[in-house]
Amino acid sequence: MQLYVHDPVSSVHRRAQELKAFARVRLEPGQTREVALRLGRRTFAVWDVVSRSWAVEAGDFELRIGASSRDIRAALGIRIESDEVVAPVAGPAGSVATDEELAVLLGGPVPVPRPLLPYTTDSTIEDLGQTWLGHRLRSLLLAAVRKQIPIGDPDLDTMVQSVLSQMPLRGLVAAAGGASAWMRSTVSSPCSTPSRSPRGERAGKGLLDLYP
Repeated sequence: MQLYVHDPVSSVHRRAQELKAFARVRLEPGQTREVALRLGRRTFAVWDVVSRSWAVEAGDFELRIGASSRDIRAALGIRIESDEVVAPVAGPAGSVATDEELAVLLGGPVPVPRPLLPYTTDSTIEDLGQTWLGHRLRSLLLAAVRKQIPIGDPDLDTMVQSVLSQMPLRGLVAAAGGASAWMRSTVSSPCSTPSRSPRGERAGKGLLDLYP
């Protein structure tokens, strides 16, 4: 079950509907079940380029429940009260914003992307695919999660895989019960005794400290 929020009138560019919560519910034929999904302030917030913070704009919103983004089963209108002001910002002319349009949406220069290598705790699981050993670790991580969360809906499966792929490695610390020392060692330890991988990459104590 997925919950989307639709903002019919917004001062800034927003998607037609934004996924805000979801739950996996297993039901037998004819069975019903009550499911609670939590929605907080950030559910309705947008980035305000003037205050450079998240702000909630007062107005009418629509909550949409469905099996996927293309299979909405029910909708409920709600009214959000707020004293916060959001500066109007025009959206991109096309489906993908140019650097100039993105700078306007951000309220400042577009950040320069950092190099993918060497890895840091801010590197994403998707970034691991840049090296042979990192690719193997990435595959193991995603397979382990899919085993814990079996998903039958192709749309939901794609969404979950996308979310996991963009998770920073520091996010694994919380998932692993706070093994921050191991994470720092894994990501940043120097390769004291380098060896060659099957694809010519270095391997050593720093499991992820690999270069093409």
